[in-house]
Amino acid sequence: MSFKKNIYSPILKAFLSYTPFAQPLVFNKLLKGAQKGSVEEQNTLGWLYAKGVKVDKNYEKAFEWFTQAADQGLAKAQRNLGLMYANGHGVEKDEAKAFELYSKAADQGLAKAQHSLALMYENGIYVEKNYAKAFELYSKAADQGLAYSQNNLGYM
Repeated sequence: MSFKKNIYSPILKAFLSYTPFAQPLVFNKLLKGAQKGSVEEQNTLGWLYAKGVKVDKNYEKAFEWFTQAADQGLAKAQRNLGLMYANGHGVEKDEAKAFELYSKAADQGLAKAQHSLALMYENGIYVEKNYAKAFELYSKAADQGLAYSQNNLGYM
């Protein structure tokens, strides 16, 4: 797999570009790709804005980029958008919408989304507590190597 096609390359490029000269070049490349419809670059820009990495933290812009990528079915973006709804970052807190987005991403096999959904079932957030469903989702995520889920299984 070439570096250009590596799904982590936009994030790696952003982190590895510490020089003042390189920062605008990397950002502009990400922005152009995102504007052309690249879901990975849309998600990466959303993440950069949500975390304030190389740009000022801006939940509204993060929300916009995550939404564009999530609407195209990118599981990572659906989970990221779900986190924004769950925490009320840049949008009114909406646990039902978070649940819906986590579910979409979890159905695609995204371990972090399975974990987020399991937390909702374990704690009765938006849904009735269901330890069996939480255990099932933690197990799926843990089988993919997600340490948080492995840890939570140890406490169940």
